[in-house]
Formats: sequence, C-alpha cells, structure tokens
Amino acid sequence: MKEFTEKQTIRRLTRLPNAASVQLLKSTVARLHNLEMDMNELEFALDEDQKEIESYTREIDECLDRIKDIDEFVYALESNSVPDVTDVASTMASMTEERDEEENAIKQLEEVRGWHEQQFQRLQGEWAALKKERIELHKTCLEICFYFSTQWCFRADTAKTRQACFQGVITNHATQEKSSIDVELS
Repeated sequence: MKEFTEKQTIRRLTRLPNAASVQLLKSTVARLHNLEMDMNELEFALDEDQKEIESYTREIDECLDRIKDIDEFVYALESNSVPDVTDVASTMASMTEERDEEENAIKQLEEVRGWHEQQFQRLQGEWAALKKERIELHKTCLEICFYFSTQWCFRADTAKTRQACFQGVITNHATQEKSSIDVELS
C-alpha cells in the first residue's frame, strides 16, 4: 500500500517542473511553520480554558460546602442546639438569604463554566483539524524530498544544499509526527 502511494506521488510530482516542486516544498514548509505557531497558540488557549473550568469548579464546590454548612447550622437552630442565638427567627431568615445567594452564585458559576467548556471543546476541534493538516503537510514534504532524492538530474552539490536547507525542518517535523502517531496508537 505504501509503495502504491509513493508511486502515485512520484507520478504526480514528475508532471511538475522541478522549480514548481521546489516552490511547493517551500510553501509547504512555510505553512508548516505557521501551523505550528497556530497550534502553540491553541494549546495555550486550551490550557487557559482548562484552568478557568477548574477554577469555576472549585468555586462551585466551595459554594456547595457553604450551603452544607448553612443547612447544618439551620438544623442546629431548629433543634435548639445553639443556645447563644437569642433571635432564632431573624437568624433563620438571614441563613435562608445566604443560602439563596449561594444558590444564585452556583447558577451563575455553572453558566460561565458551561461557556468555557463549550469554548474548550471548540478549541479542541480546531486543534485536531490543525493536527490533521500538519500530518498531511509532513507527508507532502516527505514525498517531495523523496522525489528529489530519486531525481538523477540534480547535481550532487545542489541536492546537498537543498538537503541541508530542509533537513532540520523535515527531521523536526517527522520526529514530532512520529511521536504524535505513537501517542494516538497507544
């Protein structure tokens, strides 16, 4: 299957003049560079949204803890277990008001957290699309380099110069791609 794909690529590339192949390689490498920057920005945004989601979750948990404390205090008031409170009715009203405030805060925090979760999912989708594009661009770079390596018309010094120019980019992207594929397979 791989040989068949490589043969198709070679046939497609042989129809292009060598200058067009070089231009395609340059534009592919440039797009890869821009794509890596976009992916880094998305990773940063994903991290920030994840932190926001966790922060809102902690705040919601704190509100729930305060509601639990209020409920326990109200239960103690109702059973007359708190002798220090003289005006039970006003204290109960105050506790009811505090509980309502905590419930409203939970609703608002859940709404904002939900928005951040949607944002996080949208960003994950964008990141996955960019990752897929990066795989295709790596494949294109490697196919073009393979095509150049099979061409006897290039002088040895020209081929070495091109190899030196693109070796770092291709090796770096191929290594990253291999690690990405290994992670996806596991």
